[in-house]
Amino acid sequence: MYKIHVATLEILENPGIKFEHKTALKVMDEAGCDVDYKRQIVKIPSEITEEVIKKRIGHEWALYSRDPKKKIIIDGKEVHLSTFPMKIPERVGYTTGSGTGPMILDLDRGEVRYATGRDVEKAVILQDALPGVTVVGPCIYDQTVPPELREIHAAYTLLKYTSKPIGGYEITSPKWWKTVEYLRRMHEITAGSEKHRKAGQVIGWIPYVSAVSPLTYRRDHIEKVLWYARRGIEIGGASMPTTGLGGPMTLAGSLALHNAEYWGLAVLTYFINSNVTVWKHYASVTVVDMRRLRLALVAPETKVAHVAEMQLDNEFYNFHGGVASCHTDACYPGMQAAYERMMGWMLSVLAGASIVGGGDLGGGAQIFFSPEQLLIDHEAWHLVDLTVRGFEVNDETLAVDVIRSVGPGGTFLTHKHTVKHLKDYWIPELFERTTWEEWKARGGKTLLEKAKEEVKEILKTHQPEPLDRDILKDLEKIVKEADRELMK
Repeated sequence: MYKIHVATLEILENPGIKFEHKTALKVMDEAGCDVDYKRQIVKIPSEITEEVIKKRIGHEWALYSRDPKKKIIIDGKEVHLSTFPMKIPERVGYTTGSGTGPMILDLDRGEVRYATGRDVEKAVILQDALPGVTVVGPCIYDQTVPPELREIHAAYTLLKYTSKPIGGYEITSPKWWKTVEYLRRMHEITAGSEKHRKAGQVIGWIPYVSAVSPLTYRRDHIEKVLWYARRGIEIGGASMPTTGLGGPMTLAGSLALHNAEYWGLAVLTYFINSNVTVWKHYASVTVVDMRRLRLALVAPETKVAHVAEMQLDNEFYNFHGGVASCHTDACYPGMQAAYERMMGWMLSVLAGASIVGGGDLGGGAQIFFSPEQLLIDHEAWHLVDLTVRGFEVNDETLAVDVIRSVGPGGTFLTHKHTVKHLKDYWIPELFERTTWEEWKARGGKTLLEKAKEEVKEILKTHQPEPLDRDILKDLEKIVKEADRELMK
C-alpha cells in the first residue's frame, strides 16, 4: 500500500494532471503547484498532496432520509446494500459515461427495453419494501422525458415513495447547475431540518465528477467542481482507468493512476473550498477483455483491483466508501449472476467496503436493471451480511447455566432460552431448505419464477410511508416549475 501511495505522489508530481479550465489552473498556481497554462498541466508537489491527505483521512459521512431514524453513517462499521447499476460508455477507452442506466428487463416479457416513469416508481417501491436495502437508488431514469428533466423526475419519485436514505444521482442534465438547485430545494423541503442541510449534506447521493483517464479532468467537469465547491456542496470523485487503454496494463500501475486521479481532484477542491470534502465514489480499475475491447467487470483481476482499492482506502487513508465490484456479466437472472455477485460482495465486504450494489445485469456489455434480480440479490445479501457480522459472545449467548440445567442426555428444544433466541437465525424466503419431494409437491417452482411472483406481490401490496400532503404539493410545484424552466 505504501508503494502505491508513493507512486501516486510521484505521478502527481510528474507528469502531473490536466485540468482543462483556466480558473482551476490559477487556483493550483496560487496554491504553489507548477502550472503549464499552455498545456493545462498541473504538477503537484508531494508535500501539498500529503497535507491535503492529512486533513481528509479519518472522516465519516452520512446519508440522510426524510425519516431521521433511517439515517446511516458511513464509517466502516456497517455495510449497506443499495442499487447502483451503471451505464457503461460505448467506447471503453473513455470514462465519460457512467451512472444511472436507461434500460430495464421487462418483468413479464423477459426483454430489455427503455425504462418509463412507472418503471422508476416500481423500482423505488420495491427497494422500499426490502428491509436489506438500506440505500435506495433510482436504478433507472425515465426515458420518456427529456434529459434535462430526468434527475428532477427521479428525485420526485424517490422522495415520494421511500423514507429510506437516497442515493444514485448522476447529474448529467445539459443545464446541470439549474438541476442541482431544483434538487436542493426539493430535498430541503422534504428534510425539514437544518442539520440535514449544513455542509452541503442533503437527502440524496453526493453529485460526482469523473476523471477521463489518464489524468484528465475536462472543462465541463471542472465547471461542476467549481460550482459545487463554492456553494459548499460535497462532491463524489470517480475514476475508472481501464487496463491497457485508459491505464497501464498492470493492475498496480492502473491502481496508482486511479489513486492519483482521485487525489488530484481532492487537492483542487481543497484549494477552492477547504470545507468541502471529495468522497470516493463507486469506480476503480477495470480490466478490459482485449479480444473484444469490452470491459470485464467480473474478471478475477478486476475483483483483485477493487479489493486492493478498498484496503488502500480503509487501512492506509482511513476513509470509507463503496466499490463497483458487485456487477455480473450475466445478461439474464440466474446462476451466473448469483455466483458473480456473491463473489464481488464477499471480497468487497471483507476488504472494508461500506456500500455494495445489486439489481443490475449485463456487465461490461450493457448494464440494465432487473427487478427479479434485485429480489434474488436481496435474499443472497443476507448470506454475506450475516456471515461477516459473526456472532456475539457473552454470558447470555454462552448459555453455561442453560447447558447445566439441561445436562447430559437432555434436550434444549423445550427450554425457554431456545424460544428466546429462536428468531436469531435467518430463514430464507426464496432459497430452498426442503427435500426434492417437498419442493415438487409445492409446484417445483424455480428461483426465478418465485422471484418474479414475489416482485409482483410486493408491488401489489406494499404501501410506502406516505409523504406529508403539503410537502408533496410543494414538490409537485417545483417539478412543474423545472419542467417549464429547464425546457426553455
